[in-house]
Amino acid sequence: MSKPVIVIRNVEDSPDWIDRELVTAYLRTDYCIPSHSVRPFRVGAIDQGQLDWLEAQDTRTFAFITAWNPQSKMYSDKYNRLKNKQLAATLNRVAPLFLPGANNADDSLWPPEESFWAPGISRTTAVTLGRRYRQNAIVWWEKGALPELLWL
Repeated sequence: MSKPVIVIRNVEDSPDWIDRELVTAYLRTDYCIPSHSVRPFRVGAIDQGQLDWLEAQDTRTFAFITAWNPQSKMYSDKYNRLKNKQLAATLNRVAPLFLPGANNADDSLWPPEESFWAPGISRTTAVTLGRRYRQNAIVWWEKGALPELLWL
């Protein structure tokens, strides 16, 4: 049986057994779509400009997913790019669309990570991919809600 997903919108949502500094790092990260001029997304917040852009894209769900630095352990760029290439091949089979993304942390302690923005993907598929690529969490959004951190 699979572990339950924990929905985190702010640090207080995270159980005591999760490293709060790590959760804070995820919450203070900009999730970007470099090929589009939309402002970066953050967990727990969305503005009208972002909503208008998502509406124009006919987007009802999205996930930010990466294969970089599994379980928040630093790996080489070569390893991370190889894993992200494998994730892209998987997304090509299961997602209606995906675009290159970037996860940029507020602090300089954690380097930017390449990721993918996957609109239209199901939550189940996004969680499955996050777990397959050994991620602690993914960012999930569904129309009518705020972006959430799904702790896997």
